[in-house]
Amino acid sequence: HYEIMVGNINFEDLDLTQQNVFTFEVKLPDGFVNVNNIETVVVEFDNSDYTSKYLNLNHFTITNVPPNYVATSATSALNNVKVIGTEAALKNIKASDFVVEVNFSDREVQLGQYEMPVSIYAPGKGTVWAVGSYSAVVNVQEKPQ
Repeated sequence: HYEIMVGNINFEDLDLTQQNVFTFEVKLPDGFVNVNNIETVVVEFDNSDYTSKYLNLNHFTITNVPPNYVATSATSALNNVKVIGTEAALKNIKASDFVVEVNFSDREVQLGQYEMPVSIYAPGKGTVWAVGSYSAVVNVQEKPQ
């Protein structure tokens, strides 16, 4: 019996309050041949306990800025972010429980103001996530000497 990982599921794309069955394309690693011609995988989630709410998020953090630069967020809030989660997890959740992270680890740093993608998460708050892709405008300057 062999097992192969056919990929990861990006939960930013999954709104379990709208549907619970998703079809994903099979992408095999280099060197593998699809002898059975299986091109898609259907994944079904039990979404009976999931709900949503809309929040205005304003807790921004900027990580992995190179030492010679200073970066600040010019975006003060992300409005109407749809958050999905179990009813128990969302019952008492607040906007302040979420972090909006701008991460420079895989980015080329440029001086000036520009838009960057963000990650949204709620540390320690259980099974919750934001649906959709979001971005923030950042200001990057050289660090004063």
